[in-house]
Amino acid sequence: MVEDRIRRRLGGFERLDRRALGKYAGRQPAAGWRLTIPTPEGDRRLDVVVPRQFPFALPRVAFVGPSMFLKWAHFERDSVLCLDGEGFDVERPGAVVADRIASACRLIGECERGERDGDFVDEFLSYWGQASNDESVPIYSLLPPNGPSRLVRVWRGKRFVLVADDDEAIAAWLKNRFGSVDIKTQSGALIWLDRPPLPAAFPNSGAAVRRLAAEGGFTDEQLCELVTQDASGATLLLGIDTPAGPALASTWVPHPTRHGRSTLGDGFRNKMVPAQIALGRYFGGSPIKRASVDRADASWIHGRGVNPRFDRFRRAKVAIIGCGSVGAAIAVLLAQSGIGRFVLFDPERLAWANVGRHPLGAPYVRTHKCIGLARKIRSDFPHVASVDAIARDIETVIMDEPDALADCDLVVSATGSWATEAFLDVWHVGSKLEGPVVYGWTEAHAAAGHAVAIAKNGRRFREGFDACGKPHLQVTEWSGPTTLREPACGAVFQPYGAVELSFTVGMIAEVVLRALDCPVTASTHGLWIGRSGPLRAAGGDWDPRWRSTVGFRDEGGFVTQLPWPDGSAAAMTAVEAAE
Repeated sequence: MVEDRIRRRLGGFERLDRRALGKYAGRQPAAGWRLTIPTPEGDRRLDVVVPRQFPFALPRVAFVGPSMFLKWAHFERDSVLCLDGEGFDVERPGAVVADRIASACRLIGECERGERDGDFVDEFLSYWGQASNDESVPIYSLLPPNGPSRLVRVWRGKRFVLVADDDEAIAAWLKNRFGSVDIKTQSGALIWLDRPPLPAAFPNSGAAVRRLAAEGGFTDEQLCELVTQDASGATLLLGIDTPAGPALASTWVPHPTRHGRSTLGDGFRNKMVPAQIALGRYFGGSPIKRASVDRADASWIHGRGVNPRFDRFRRAKVAIIGCGSVGAAIAVLLAQSGIGRFVLFDPERLAWANVGRHPLGAPYVRTHKCIGLARKIRSDFPHVASVDAIARDIETVIMDEPDALADCDLVVSATGSWATEAFLDVWHVGSKLEGPVVYGWTEAHAAAGHAVAIAKNGRRFREGFDACGKPHLQVTEWSGPTTLREPACGAVFQPYGAVELSFTVGMIAEVVLRALDCPVTASTHGLWIGRSGPLRAAGGDWDPRWRSTVGFRDEGGFVTQLPWPDGSAAAMTAVEAAE
């Protein structure tokens, strides 16, 4: 079918044999053809290669002629052209091939006329990566991606290199990631440039790096800080403003040696080399290595550097009281969202029975939940500012130190304990905590969930319950017991899993982020209403009070929000009328 299409529309062709296809081995070629395409700008000689997945993967088109790799934009090392290819008709493979050939001819013409040279600037990182000659050890950067040019610190490990503005940032990151590690760093540099160099100007030697450093305002005196007697070489990162945002790249300049012996101090007593001579030897004509840089700074991880809420969330401190399957999952979501500081409370230890719906797995069994959770957050998000764990009940903590939560922006209570949450509600009124307390819990079988945000001066949490902790508004009702027994005194459990729980957890985390983003001036009640099918399959139904609430939908499966009522009939009527 493809050959028929090529023959009808483009005339003759030459099939590529196995040897010719070998040039494109990395593309998993199934077949290929060499064509000569007449265009107003001259004939184009192209190879068309279809992969094994064709027509469910796009064919590749290669330029036949001298290599234009890093001379023309969008030409890869094997001369295959990088063409736009979002969406294509898998039922018309011949038309797809013809379209790719037309796109290739168009791109070649644009490159010949210099119309795509700007792509080298816009997509600098791609071309720097293609030109890299050192992929042995990845380089992670914690640097804020901005100028000016400056000295930085470099830590070299066996598995990666870490770069930051100071030793404290490196030590904190490594301690969070691995618990403890030997911190031995050396000087490096960040050279900030106004615009990316074109591929033809990518540095190949120490002397070229020195010229780029001067272009970025990095002085010879600063460069001297990188000249050391050890053989580790010097790491200099390039930072560049591009139209698509800041970019980082890396160069590594080797220590000058001959036959494995340092030549830096040759000819000078006690190796006291004058600075300019040392610079000339260090940043001379020896080949350097170029490598890509992976940004691992918090602003990049939490929004690719363009998240408008990043700074606010990074500064925020959230207390999580109760690190069970609800509280721990909320904490993980908040860490993923960029919350910078945590304090976690829970006196209980993780048991094997918890693993099925708790974010912590087998490695943490018999560990205090809050301590294991703190360890997980630090390891998974080593840029986090602080995570403290206190394996005590919150009542004792507050009675011993009433201002224990005063520096928090928000408190999350996920204990599911009426006694604890009533205590918190009383404490909140007279405490120094100015932010809200968000109470989250699920109903039986996780068929519904609640997130109540209590404002400092808003309606109190207790106003939504009777004196014994029974809520005035329950979404579901059950004709029989909703818990199952374990063979132990008082040991019961709810038979639901992480999937059923995930909807409630997501809603509570969203309420927390919204409360951190905008001041909470009135107490609110968020509800996740599960689907009616699983509810009834588990033996439950909608509570009559919920059925009478404006906004009730029998099918369920939605999130809604109500004012937090005081529980009186008049208040509920007002709520329903408001809805």
